[in-house]
Amino acid sequence: MSRELLADTQVCVIGAGIAGLTTAYLLQRAGAHVQVLDAAPRLCAGETGRTTAHLSAGAGRRFLRARTAVRTVRRATLAASSHAAAIDCIEAIVQAENIYCDFERLDGLLVAAEPRPASQAREGIRGHAPRGILPPCRPSTLMRTGEILIDGPTLRFPRQAAFHVGRYMHGLARAFTSRGGHLVFDSRAVEAKGGRGAHVKLDSGARLGAEHIVVATNTPFNDRVTMHTKQAAYRTYVVGFDVPKDAFPAVLIWDMAEPYHYVRRVRGADRDVVIVGGEDHKTGQADDAAERYRRLEQWARARFSVLGATRYRWSGQLMEPVDALGFIGRNPHDQNLYIITGDSGDGMTHGTIGGMLISDLVAGRVNPWESLYDPARKTVKPRARTWARTRTSSGHMVRDWVKGGESARARRHCPR
Repeated sequence: MSRELLADTQVCVIGAGIAGLTTAYLLQRAGAHVQVLDAAPRLCAGETGRTTAHLSAGAGRRFLRARTAVRTVRRATLAASSHAAAIDCIEAIVQAENIYCDFERLDGLLVAAEPRPASQAREGIRGHAPRGILPPCRPSTLMRTGEILIDGPTLRFPRQAAFHVGRYMHGLARAFTSRGGHLVFDSRAVEAKGGRGAHVKLDSGARLGAEHIVVATNTPFNDRVTMHTKQAAYRTYVVGFDVPKDAFPAVLIWDMAEPYHYVRRVRGADRDVVIVGGEDHKTGQADDAAERYRRLEQWARARFSVLGATRYRWSGQLMEPVDALGFIGRNPHDQNLYIITGDSGDGMTHGTIGGMLISDLVAGRVNPWESLYDPARKTVKPRARTWARTRTSSGHMVRDWVKGGESARARRHCPR
């Protein structure tokens, strides 16, 4: 890592999370000259370091809500295929750069929130999704060491994935800098201007020139109004439990409760950790973190008897777009200033999609997702009353993604 700022560069990326660093890596690998700035003193100090690292494409309860977000099978399939391509891209980078980050392909299971008749559960799971593009909903018994973990209607999504995000990010940073990329921490950007004379200003007073600027922060700071009316911040909570080695299955799990829950196992040398997340609320509308951790622990222990001591607790912040689709592309009214925001809880795949899409735009290549994620698009809003309730309550507005095909064209610039 470098501590010296470059006064001018071809591309300046603000934010060294997965979105910014993936964008920088792909551009640097393609021959561009890239500088990455981050206000934090080290890697993974922001929201990327707070993820539970579910890598999902069309799985999970958040894909089965907000019907107005994805109105057609074509758009739903395109959205899901972008996340599938992001998982493939991460896997390709892991293999090409020899990053040891516990990347593994897993099944994703979407399950009913509470025990109820199978016919009702199936309707609850399938009711929000376009017909004809979800896998069959069937009873599924998931067992480990004699304990039934799930016994009821589920949707099973194959070829999802998980990884150790810290190890992946450090490997990605090494790959970026080894190719000549410039990564500077403790550098807070306070202004980013596109157009002629595009530049970034730092809080130190330094002014850095660039042909292209990418704002890859959790929420863009360059525009104080436009993008902030299109999304809202939510906080989510996570608890990690100690479990015996291989006592919990290698799957990703989501339920349909309100607020919903998500579960995965993290492998360890001698012991594993099961991480359980959920209890989301709109940022600023609750101040009861201890109670939300307690409810998460209570929910988990009521279902999984293998859980041992509580080892970790943390929370993170995600951005929920008004129409449940992220914002990736040219900042409105700017040709050479780009933004990546609106992850809706899928930051790892969303950030990777951002890197793939932005690197195409900078290079002048066509990308099939450009209009889908265009920050200047006219957002399709839910009914005013529903959106107002979402903006003012602890309800978590989530996306209606569904499983779809893959896009070879969009993945062409990822390593093979």
